[in-house]
Amino acid sequence: MSESFKVATITYKNAPLEIRERLVLDQEQTMAFYKLLKSQFKITESLIISTCNRTEIYYKSKKTLTEDVVRLLASEKSISYEEIISFFKEIKTEKETINYLFEVSIGIHSQIVGDQQIINQVKIAYQWAADAEMAGAFLHKVLHTIFIANKRVVQETGFRDGAASTTFVTLDLLASFASSFKNPNILVLGLGEIGSDIAKSLREASYTKVSICNRTLAKTEELASKFHFEVLPFEDLHGSLHKYNVIISSIRTPNHIIEDASHLNKNSLTYIFDLSLPRSVSPVLENSKGVVLFTLDEIQKRKDQGILTREAEIPAVKKILAELVEVLEQG
Repeated sequence: MSESFKVATITYKNAPLEIRERLVLDQEQTMAFYKLLKSQFKITESLIISTCNRTEIYYKSKKTLTEDVVRLLASEKSISYEEIISFFKEIKTEKETINYLFEVSIGIHSQIVGDQQIINQVKIAYQWAADAEMAGAFLHKVLHTIFIANKRVVQETGFRDGAASTTFVTLDLLASFASSFKNPNILVLGLGEIGSDIAKSLREASYTKVSICNRTLAKTEELASKFHFEVLPFEDLHGSLHKYNVIISSIRTPNHIIEDASHLNKNSLTYIFDLSLPRSVSPVLENSKGVVLFTLDEIQKRKDQGILTREAEIPAVKKILAELVEVLEQG
C-alpha cells in the first residue's frame, strides 16, 4: 500500500479558544514535534500549521494516524487526550486533503474570509518543515503550486478586495484621509483584543506618531515597548486629546470617555473611530464642528459589505484551485 497525504485538524470552527490556545506550537515546539513524527511513526513528509485559529498536522503515511498524532500532541502539550480528541477532524483521502490545504492557504476557511495573513503563515510553516527535513518532493510540489494559486487568485479575482474586519475597515478609512496630514498623531484608546490588533496594524502600516492609552499601565507599557509607541497615562487623557488628529477608541466603559469636543484640537479636523460597545464617545460629537466620527455601526456595514464581496468571489477562487489540483494529480 502506497503512502497517502492526510491531515488531523482542529480549528475555530469546531473548538473553543481555550482549547485551541493550549495546542499552539511555536517554532521550537514544531521542530521538536517533527522529530517525534519521524522517530515514532517513520513519517518523512509533514507540514504543521499552528496559529490561534488552527493547529493542523499534515503527513504522508500508509496508515491513518490521527489518533496517534493527537495522543502525541496531547502528551507534548500536557493536556488530556480525552479532552481534545473530539475536537479533531481528519481528512483521509489525498485529493480531499490537498484541496483542503489549498483552501486553507488561500483563506477560504479563515475567520476573516480571504485573510492575507494565512498565506504568510503557510510560507513560514513550509520553511520550518524544510528546515526539519520534512518537506520532500511531494510537499515541495504541493506548496509551490499553492503559491502559484495565491498569485492567480490575487490577479484574477476580487477575493482579497474589500475590508472584511473591524481593524481592516478602520485602517482603510484611516489611509483614505491620512495623506491630508504630514504624519498624523494617532491615539489608540483601550487595549483589549480590538485595540491591540489596531496597534499592531498601525505598526505594520508604518505609522510612527502613535500613542496608546489604557487603564492598565503595565499592558500599555508592554505594547508601547513592543511597537515603539508613546505611552499616554490614562489620568492624562483629557488634557492630551487636543494633540491628536486621529483617536481610535475601543475602551470598555459604562459612560462616555469623550463627552464633547471641548478637549479636542480647535485648529484642525479630528477623526474619531468609536469601536466600543457600549459607545465610549458621545453621539453629540457627530454634529460637532471640526469632528468626523465613525461609529461601530458604520464600520460593521463596511465590514459586512467587504465580506459579501469576498464571498461572491469564492466560486472563481475554487475554479482556479480545482484547475491546479488537477494539474498536481496529473503529474
